[in-house]
Amino acid sequence: MRVNAVWLPPHLFQKLLLPKPPPSVMLTDQQLKALTEKLEEMHEEKGYEARARNANPVRQPEDQLALELTQIINEYILDVVKGKSTQTIYKSGKAAQLSKVIKRTVSTRSSSRLAGTTDVAPTPSTSQAASGSSSSASSSPYCFGLVKVVPHYVMRLTPHKYHQSDDEVNEADAAMFRNDAVKHLKEGRPNWAHQRLFGGFKVSGSQYDPFEDAELSDTQPSAGSREQVRGHLIANAERVFVYQHRTAVYSFFVIGQEFRFFRWDRAGVFVTQKVDYVKNTRTFVEFFLGFAVLDDASQGIDTTVTLLEERSQLYKSMDSLAKGDRKALGMRVLSYGEGDVLPEDIPVETFELPLSSSPEHDHDSSETSGGQSQQAAASGSTIAAIPATTNTVRRPKEGLFVFQYVLDYFASSLENNWPRYQVPIGNDTFLIARPIFETTGLTGRGTRGYVAWHVQSKSFVFLKDAWHPSCKGVEMEGDILQGLNDAGVEHIPTLLCHGQVASQETRVSHYAQYVDTRTNDERKADSRSRNGETSKGKKRTREGEYHHHIRHYAHHRLATKEVCLPLVAFTSSKQLVSLVSDCVEGHADAYKKRRIIHRDISSGNMLILPMFENTDGAVELRVVWKGLLCDWELSKPQAPSNKDEQPERTGTWKYMSVASSGDALHIIDIADELESFFNVILYNAVRYVPHTFEQFTTSFVKEYFDDYKILPSGELTVGTMKVFAITTLGYIPIRGSLGANTMLTFGESPLKQNKALNTLIFALLKRFKARYAVLDYEAKVEPSTAGDESAAAAETSDRQLSSRPTQRPRIEREECGDEEVIIPFGPARPSDATYNDAARLKDHDDVKRLLRRALDQWTWPEFELKSDHLTQAEVVDSPLDCMSVDITSSVSLPGAKAVLT
Repeated sequence: MRVNAVWLPPHLFQKLLLPKPPPSVMLTDQQLKALTEKLEEMHEEKGYEARARNANPVRQPEDQLALELTQIINEYILDVVKGKSTQTIYKSGKAAQLSKVIKRTVSTRSSSRLAGTTDVAPTPSTSQAASGSSSSASSSPYCFGLVKVVPHYVMRLTPHKYHQSDDEVNEADAAMFRNDAVKHLKEGRPNWAHQRLFGGFKVSGSQYDPFEDAELSDTQPSAGSREQVRGHLIANAERVFVYQHRTAVYSFFVIGQEFRFFRWDRAGVFVTQKVDYVKNTRTFVEFFLGFAVLDDASQGIDTTVTLLEERSQLYKSMDSLAKGDRKALGMRVLSYGEGDVLPEDIPVETFELPLSSSPEHDHDSSETSGGQSQQAAASGSTIAAIPATTNTVRRPKEGLFVFQYVLDYFASSLENNWPRYQVPIGNDTFLIARPIFETTGLTGRGTRGYVAWHVQSKSFVFLKDAWHPSCKGVEMEGDILQGLNDAGVEHIPTLLCHGQVASQETRVSHYAQYVDTRTNDERKADSRSRNGETSKGKKRTREGEYHHHIRHYAHHRLATKEVCLPLVAFTSSKQLVSLVSDCVEGHADAYKKRRIIHRDISSGNMLILPMFENTDGAVELRVVWKGLLCDWELSKPQAPSNKDEQPERTGTWKYMSVASSGDALHIIDIADELESFFNVILYNAVRYVPHTFEQFTTSFVKEYFDDYKILPSGELTVGTMKVFAITTLGYIPIRGSLGANTMLTFGESPLKQNKALNTLIFALLKRFKARYAVLDYEAKVEPSTAGDESAAAAETSDRQLSSRPTQRPRIEREECGDEEVIIPFGPARPSDATYNDAARLKDHDDVKRLLRRALDQWTWPEFELKSDHLTQAEVVDSPLDCMSVDITSSVSLPGAKAVLT
């Protein structure tokens, strides 16, 4: 696991992030002396290790160390200062003054890096000014607030156990709590919802130090144990962010007789250099008391959010809502299966809505599935669109019902006594508990999605909490959605409200950029490649790629009207294609009306919205499942054709086009997005729809969707199978038991083929293959334009010379025989038909018509047995999944939604 790390000497950590406790709170010299003697006694000839062996039952040495040290911290530090007045309000000083101190005292250690960390010298970053960060105490990296009276804190041990509601089963050695939260604790188990500070303990030795100061080789035996400990700390910090609403998390780590202090946020971690707490007892005390006198906001708690007490009315009302209490809900609960009829007693409203251009039914036999060959079906044809008009739509009156799945989502979020919160967005108030979706990883966007109760409208909505890149030219997702809604774009979420949360921003990102994050082994490999030693095709971890700066983030929330089902809830291959078709319509509408490219087409960003409609002229309204394209945070206006100044590779790796995943400088266009839509269909079909090679699904998913290579230059590139299938074969190969590639086809058996889906896949692949043939040809001939002009000039000169008398004997024409056909040197120009197929991807129209024709005219299986061909053990997210921003940004933690931000 990796995290951007900023090393600070203890005194600078205190200047920037912790105050020195005021004299009224600090221990007296006599108290410090007594504490020092107690610590010396604990470590005398490693007495705690002997006591661990003699304990009944026998303890691990680090457990005994944790037990004794937490008792000392409670008795000699925290109990002594509770209730004392802080008297003085501190500020750490002006940024300009501190930056001079920092530059003198902290060196840039970019020449050597611990595996999994980015060494950053804390020089002020220009991103602070670009993001427009506030100078208030809540956002400035040089200010903090203090409590007036020191609260009563207690340190509790929680080793070798996990909280029952924690799916990740993370363990924490110890944590510090306010005394009034002790009633929520279960003996020996971590409580992620109430802890203020967590800690870890290991016996002495650099092999257990997660952030060793020494310049150590990555390949030495202890590197693995250090990385394991570091991963444990990162996972614990992440758990606190998941359970609580946080801007930052503090922690400490004890290694025998030494300790470190940490401050984690969504951009990385501040780490102190190691301090011997026996020899430097005052510093040890100052760190814990400095944290104890911080107010909630300065401790990293999001003070805009209110943790609900179990006895509060709002807390209890959430239980009533989850149970479907009609009085609490004020609405009926309805089933949501496609085709379910709206009850007659629910009023219906009529609307006149504009009808988007729809494809005319095409009866051309070249793309039908009624027994014609699949190769012929891939050819396509041009079809005129019907002019837009209006359509009369009947829909049930809003606010009178809720679908059962929405209630189920909300009820599940309350399970296992998950903490409940009241969250504001502007003047709107929402009640939430456990997120139904969260991205994996400590750093990055940290996106969490909730089914929330909107207090004002008395309805369930979707609330999204995330940290967005805060820099010039990057719009908040709420602003993007508002623009799309105002333009009347269809098949996208409806924004209710949004806004940046106070002045909450990351602090690690205020510091040095453009650092080398390679391991020592990677540096050696790159050095060898520069000296002529190559390692073509050598696969390395995603983490080996270069990253140059720490991205700056600001906190953002938005709420949308729709609560949806995930795309994976589709029930048939036809329904899957229908849902994707809706999202393509939405993508096309956004491009047509706002010139916006989504840039992160993925299964996770395509949702199912059940809604009532009158279909086929029926009087009653029935449930229809519509596709909704969400998560527009990475979208941008269509870029010009020239290359970006900075490398930018955006999207979720599984679904990215060959062009964008193979070239960091590639500008994403409509054709890339359409290829991503195809990959969404393919992934879900391969995983859930019957096909001929279900037993090889796991290997295929890894080879086609997850594979990647890092070239000796450090450039990330796409795996071989996807490139081969999309650009060369024109069909999907799957590797069988003998290792040979066989064409993948869908259907329950060779005699019961899913002709419609197979035909659609072949038709789309034909277009993609043509596109890459044209791109390849034009890439080869473009640099030779000047050469062609020179050749033309040379040819003219030759013709002039040939008109002059020659000394050579004349050869009679009849002696030459038949004239030889000379093939010009250089790449062959693709055929006109290939150019025409490639041109179909320059806008959405052709693919929209193809999808609509497939749904309206082709024959689909009536009864499909949908099942997951991957077991949960095989569903391992690629380290590149949701590689969601530019390639220059810092990688944090690889994982399922591991955002490259």
